[in-house]
Amino acid sequence: MPTITRTRHSTADHTRLGQALDLLDRSHGSLMQACHAEHTTDRYVAAHLGALRAAAALMAARPAPTRRQAAIRNVWAHLWVIAPELGEWSDYFALAGKRRAEVEAGAVPSRREADDLLRSAEAFICLVQGALGLPVDLALSQTPLVASACHRSS
Repeated sequence: MPTITRTRHSTADHTRLGQALDLLDRSHGSLMQACHAEHTTDRYVAAHLGALRAAAALMAARPAPTRRQAAIRNVWAHLWVIAPELGEWSDYFALAGKRRAEVEAGAVPSRREADDLLRSAEAFICLVQGALGLPVDLALSQTPLVASACHRSS
């Protein structure tokens, strides 16, 4: 008779996984909000927020290995530590965060700029899902939301 081996997972593991899944769900919600935004400013901000939430999901699932690294306050710098394979994405979204601050202060991104950020955020979320060992719907990742979005404004 075969024996059943149970893997023990701590409550902290389950809590981290729950937080990561919640943040990923919220990330997808931000992308949908960006997709349906009437203005490019709203699209840009929501797309960046979606990427930020995806990075936070990975951070929730993969805590920093040392106390010093855990003290990093910038999400994008922290991402470099816990997922160096996503370092270029980290740099990209850190720059997009600076642009987001300009947009929130009144700058108006072009339609292309907002759409490019949305496409990038979609790709990034797929990479984060893969990094977390979650299934990635390749059909969705190959048909970007921005391609099917109703572009009602500038």
